[in-house]
Amino acid sequence: MIIMVVKLMIILATIGCNICIVYCDWNHDMRLHDDLMANYSVTNRPHNKTDVISSLAINQLLEMDERKQTLLITVWFRFYWTDIRLTWNPDAYGGMTETYLSVDEIWLPDITLYNNANDKRSSIKQYSEDILVRVDHTGDIRWLVPGIIKTSCQIDMMLFPFDTQRCPIQYGSWTLNGNQLDLLTQDDQGDFGVFLQHGEWDLLEFPAKRNVLIYNCCPEPYVDLSYTMVLKRKPLFYIYNLIIPCGLLLIVSIMGFLMPIASGARAPLSIMVLLSMTVLQLNVSSTIPIQSENTPLISQYIGYILLMMSLNVILTIGSLNIHYRGHYGNRMSQTTRKVMLGVLGRLVCKTIPISKADMKHKETNVVIANDGTMGNSRNIENLKLCGNKGNEIPNVVHMDDNIEITDKNQYALSNINKLLIFGHQNKIEKVKHQDEQRKIREEWMMVAMVTDRLFALFFFFISFVTFLSIFLQLV
Repeated sequence: MIIMVVKLMIILATIGCNICIVYCDWNHDMRLHDDLMANYSVTNRPHNKTDVISSLAINQLLEMDERKQTLLITVWFRFYWTDIRLTWNPDAYGGMTETYLSVDEIWLPDITLYNNANDKRSSIKQYSEDILVRVDHTGDIRWLVPGIIKTSCQIDMMLFPFDTQRCPIQYGSWTLNGNQLDLLTQDDQGDFGVFLQHGEWDLLEFPAKRNVLIYNCCPEPYVDLSYTMVLKRKPLFYIYNLIIPCGLLLIVSIMGFLMPIASGARAPLSIMVLLSMTVLQLNVSSTIPIQSENTPLISQYIGYILLMMSLNVILTIGSLNIHYRGHYGNRMSQTTRKVMLGVLGRLVCKTIPISKADMKHKETNVVIANDGTMGNSRNIENLKLCGNKGNEIPNVVHMDDNIEITDKNQYALSNINKLLIFGHQNKIEKVKHQDEQRKIREEWMMVAMVTDRLFALFFFFISFVTFLSIFLQLV
């Protein structure tokens, strides 16, 4: 029983001590607050010239809008200064060395975001309405303000998508000049150790700079701090989804020169590739900011590809005209034959082929002999001699009927030979004419093939040189 009473007394004593400590601390805090705020004015500065030390931490990049040229980020503002009106002796207040006050109870520097791009107010105080300010017994004040801010950022798209952007975060006092409030940087660099990695941008540097400027409105100098975010774009997304597809479309367009014109798919392929490239160009132009200072790298790249594809369509029409020129009986000049099928043909490994007309040239002197068999040119001469003899009127000898019948048969045979020779010569001429027309068509078709190969080589060479000149700007 005695043990139970002792335990109960110990518990009650412990509770009483805790209540006393809490009550005493609360009493000391209330008394300290009342004493500090007794003669305090939030409109008066702590000193004639107040030095405010500031630093900035970047936490997250939320959005980079290239067309609107704005940057949406999460930051932590940090401000440190000394207010001699907020000092006390810790011994007089139960050993309290620090307290927390609301932003409406003490003087705060009127820090304003200079390059604010939001429709809300640009004062930093708006972000700390529910955040207390820490005050030490020495008068040192620490004001930590988190916020999501939107700033303007001049975007330079010259090297897009391999670009590096420099976006400043500039803030300072809007009312007090440099003789009344001086802003100082805590470090030469902002704090980006807590920066969350972004999928499109890498934060390379975050340098800080103190600026002293005299504006046209006022003769006094004004101090502001500028923290610059150096952001480098990650180009992998654009390489896979823009640069490589455009390059492949160009290769397909150039390879179209090697497609046989007779297939009938040459012109549709060129037009289809050109339309596909136009769609990609529209997608790119919708993301790039409207500017006239310079031409972005990607615009130069796509513009060149569009030019090459347009020329491809035009040259395809020219190749079709050359290919079918022989079908209309247009003969080729000797100069064209020597240049296109000689010099340039050997350059692209295309020479004059042995046409079917040349292969049949040896078979043109074929005739039908008297016995119905095929003969050669000597048979034709024999038939001609025999036919010429038949032109002479045979002498009819009445003394012998057998001789008269023989002369009549010879005369009839001579006329038959003449008809055979005439018909055979007409057939030979017709075959020669057909072979000649075929040879003309083959020559023009060969000229079209030589022209297409020359265009393909020319496009490959020009594309290689142009791409080097474009992408060497990155070096």
